[in-house]
Order: sequence, then structure tokens, then C-alpha cells
Amino acid sequence: MKMTQFPVMIIVVNADLKLTKGQIASQTAHIVHHMVEKNVRSAYETYPVPLSYKTYLKWCDNPIVIVKCATTVQLNQLSTCPLCHSFYDDVFIKQTKQKSHHLTVVGFSPGVNLQTEIDDLIKNLKLL
Repeated sequence: MKMTQFPVMIIVVNADLKLTKGQIASQTAHIVHHMVEKNVRSAYETYPVPLSYKTYLKWCDNPIVIVKCATTVQLNQLSTCPLCHSFYDDVFIKQTKQKSHHLTVVGFSPGVNLQTEIDDLIKNLKLL
């Protein structure tokens, strides 16, 4: 996955939680909202307009890549990146019949130049 052609938003979902399609849609919507809000807010609060907002505007007509993470460990590795946005949520686990607080999704804003190690982790993940 090379970022050179056009800006791409990357979202990584935790597969260990065995989320339903509706739960995955909800979690991806949460992280996209979080990233868009941060970009738009930065444009209003700083002068001159930051490069991340300009990249976001270029991205608006481009795709979002959603991949499913194999393990919680991989998701935790990705969440340590300073350029990543993480989202924790209460998820109902059918086996225990309880809600638990988990890292459900990680996102990378459009145009973020991913470090080689993170790019290596993402390229091996299965597309959703």
C-alpha cells in the first residue's frame, strides 16, 4: 500500500473481537468522525491552515482502505504510532455475555507518511 498516488485514509479493525458487520460499520464511523473532526478543528484554530487539512481536502474524493487486523497485539503496535488515532469502545462479547472496554479500531489520516515498520504491518492485513 503506497501513499504516493493519492491520499488514503487507512482504518484497521480488531478481528479478535469478532465484531458483526454492523458493529464494524459503527466503529469505522466513530474513527472517521474523530479524524475528520480533528482535521477540521485544526483548520479553524490555527493560522496558516495546516498541511494535514489541505491533504484532507484532496482526499475527499478518494478511497478509504479498511483492513481487518489479525490480533489485538498488532492493533496495539499500530496504536503506539504518534500519527494514529485509536478508538476504545465497550463491546458485547457473546462468550462471556458481558460488555468489555476494548481497542476496537485504529485509523491513519489521509496523507500520513507511514513509517516503514507500520507500512509493513498494514500491508500484510486482509482487506475488509
